[in-house]
Amino acid sequence: MSIPRVILTNPEDWPDWLDRSPVNAYWTAEYRMFISDEAWILRNGEPHPALAMWMQKNGFSSLAIITAYNPGSVLLEESENRRKNVVLEQMIQELGLPYGPALNQAPDGGWQEPGFWVAGIGLEAAVALGREFRQAAICWVHRKEGVHRKVR
Repeated sequence: MSIPRVILTNPEDWPDWLDRSPVNAYWTAEYRMFISDEAWILRNGEPHPALAMWMQKNGFSSLAIITAYNPGSVLLEESENRRKNVVLEQMIQELGLPYGPALNQAPDGGWQEPGFWVAGIGLEAAVALGREFRQAAICWVHRKEGVHRKVR
């Protein structure tokens, strides 16, 4: 049986079948993108005008933030997580798209997972990368629609 996919845009619209406990953590997480000397903090459902301008200036309509850490929300040893992120970075490099470091974290900083932002990646390709690393979700950003967490 495949797991249904949904783009989370508003907690009031979440389907009844969706397990709220991990999804609430995904929803409230902060996604930090590091570009040059700047760190931009993205939050679900909140516009980020500077990011939208950067995307427009550079000709990107979308981007994703993806990690290989803790597949299926199961904690792994740090060394195993780092190894998986190295493989993820190699796969991103093969796409030939601009990318950079990112950090997914709880608002209080108690949980953190390094990853990567990938500019210009399509939604299906981003979801496929997340699936490759058994991620429960990825962060999807569309220049006009804002920041969303994609749950698979």
